[in-house]
Amino acid sequence: MQQTGFNSSEITQDERQKLSCVSSLTVSNYGANDVFVTIANVKRTIPAFDPALKVPYFFNIPGDGTLSDIEILIEFDITKTGRAILDYRKSTPNQ
Repeated sequence: MQQTGFNSSEITQDERQKLSCVSSLTVSNYGANDVFVTIANVKRTIPAFDPALKVPYFFNIPGDGTLSDIEILIEFDITKTGRAILDYRKSTPNQ
């Protein structure tokens, strides 16, 4: 059985990452400005965090049991800084 490990990182400025062997991915916006997520040359907008709702807006690639290599670009609107959380599951070697 394939094992995955959970990874999480806070992104506070424009950043590009290459992720390998990813089985699922979520980017949540906790900042005051919109966040743009580009994967496979398609740009998506995650609206700014609404403190009244207390729940962040997010972009999600759900897991389907397959592994993918993903290049992701996270950019922040207006100030080019903010607070996004990148969570993903990545394949780990069987032990």
